[in-house]
Amino acid sequence: MIRLDGIRRRIGACALALAVAGCARQQAAADEPPVNPAAGRYELSESGGAFGMMMKDREDAPKTYCLMQHERAGFAHKLVKARFGLHPSCTSSIAPREGNKVAGEIKCPADPKLAQGSSRFVYTGKHSADSVEANVRIEFDAVLRTDKMSAEEARQMKAGIAAMKHIQMNIAAKRIGSCY
Repeated sequence: MIRLDGIRRRIGACALALAVAGCARQQAAADEPPVNPAAGRYELSESGGAFGMMMKDREDAPKTYCLMQHERAGFAHKLVKARFGLHPSCTSSIAPREGNKVAGEIKCPADPKLAQGSSRFVYTGKHSADSVEANVRIEFDAVLRTDKMSAEEARQMKAGIAAMKHIQMNIAAKRIGSCY
């Protein structure tokens, strides 16, 4: 039992160190003088377990993006919206910028055939002169319309929604040169 307690302490210490490092990185970005990413071509990438792999393998998902001068300040928000292929009826809310820390959310109505309510894509991230990072989580504020589906469909939808609540996806864009 003594060995397990020692291992648990080390795992707890590592988890605490990682949490503090993540908070410190976000805080450091908030304290930096604000800078917008430079215009140019950016290579796009995602990570985030199975969901990140599913998004990464989308054939229609662009691998690069040409950032124009007028898009620089809202690039993180644009990345999130584009990477999820969100419907035009979604509404956007961008938080006031703190240094190079960016945050916001995109709220989309649920498919009325399946649910009542909405889903929100909430993100935090940071800008630098040649990159953008955004960490996205999905929150569901919807009630399934189980009267419109079979018991098995309802079970699968509930399981899918429960699983999505625990998934975070990281989106990154790194400048690789000019657009032309």
